[in-house]
Amino acid sequence: MAHTAGVLDDAMLTDLTDAQLTRVLRTRVTAATALDRVSRDHEVDAFVLFSSVGGTLGASGQGGYAPGHAVLDALAARRRAQGLPATSVAWGHWATDGDHGRRPGVRDLDPERALATLRRILDAPADTLVADLDWAVVAGPTPPPLLRDLLPAAEDTAGPTDLLARLRAVDPAARHRIVRALVLDTTAAVLQHGELDSVDPGRGFREQGFDSLASVRLRDGLNTATGLRLPATAAFDHPTPDALTRHVLAELDLDDAPGAGGADIESASDEELIALLDAEFGIS
Repeated sequence: MAHTAGVLDDAMLTDLTDAQLTRVLRTRVTAATALDRVSRDHEVDAFVLFSSVGGTLGASGQGGYAPGHAVLDALAARRRAQGLPATSVAWGHWATDGDHGRRPGVRDLDPERALATLRRILDAPADTLVADLDWAVVAGPTPPPLLRDLLPAAEDTAGPTDLLARLRAVDPAARHRIVRALVLDTTAAVLQHGELDSVDPGRGFREQGFDSLASVRLRDGLNTATGLRLPATAAFDHPTPDALTRHVLAELDLDDAPGAGGADIESASDEELIALLDAEFGIS
């Protein structure tokens, strides 16, 4: 017996409506609990719930969908505690899913390989997460709590305080170039582009492939690097990398007096400033 049905109705938790939540949970949770009840009157060899990696790692913008899968995991655990068969499989991204709801760093699962894995999972005594993860990308600037103890120890990098101190030590033109490189680098990481040159600083975020989930990831990366508390809508309120650069600089509220290090950085090329960001702040 297997429960695989599900619908998506993306929304941030703060924007989630009752209607959206009801629609998502009716398909995932209500249907699964009904299947649990009716199965208790029959002998079943397997009771399989198709959950999602979003319920384990979290999924930005899926305020109802991700917690709904966490409920499926809990339902399976309760059944096992009662001596009933149950397995909840937290799937990653299947190659047949398209790009909707994809989390950065979660690579496509080959369907045949995934089904072969499922056959082995049915004999497992506990729930299982099945995903092809690029650990460095999926962790991002703010690793999910579950991953923090699994990831390799990160090298020491400069935090927001160090960034502010260095920005205050240079003149306004150099500050703009450094923050612009930060915005472009973070944008490229969100879009999973390997090079900063692939991001057009004057082109709209939406035109470059941003959706609400990408906006949240950009906000998280910039907040981590700068110590600011930018809203999730920052990429749409300031719709190009150049516009967002100006907003970040305004929010940092830096003193305009250049310090002793201003001349060296002002004379540096764009490539040298990008290298400085990589070496000093570890953002690339």
